[in-house]
Amino acid sequence: MMGRESRFGSNREMQSSEEEIFSLFKVDMPLREIVKRNAKHLFSRNSKLERYIQRLAKKIERTQLRKFYNYIRSLQSQWKDKKGKLTQEDKLKLLKINIYLAYAVGRKLIDKGTLDTLFSLMIEKIETYEDFQALIDVFEAIIAYHVYYRPKG
Repeated sequence: MMGRESRFGSNREMQSSEEEIFSLFKVDMPLREIVKRNAKHLFSRNSKLERYIQRLAKKIERTQLRKFYNYIRSLQSQWKDKKGKLTQEDKLKLLKINIYLAYAVGRKLIDKGTLDTLFSLMIEKIETYEDFQALIDVFEAIIAYHVYYRPKG
């Protein structure tokens, strides 16, 4: 397996990109507030999130992202009419994403400390269904940037 250096340019460049994006989510506030306050760093052109995904795009397969996204979308359809705090049962369903990410890391489908860390940081900030919608918004941006930097064909 190739080392991080050859896949992402330099190890230092990738670490800097990781730190930039991870730091956005290492604050003590609900995910929906983090996303609202950092919209330009997540959703604008040449954003921190875009630069991060640009560096990861060569390594992550679209089908892998789709698997995670499909699970999250299935939760969204189950919870479409819910408001307020997540129930304990729904919180457990949300935490299952970490299991799928761990599996992907274990199978070497994604590098440890990349998307698994990003999603863990976001998931621990989710208390309400509105926070969950913020996760979907960020995930949709990740998929869009991935498709942009790694188009089919």
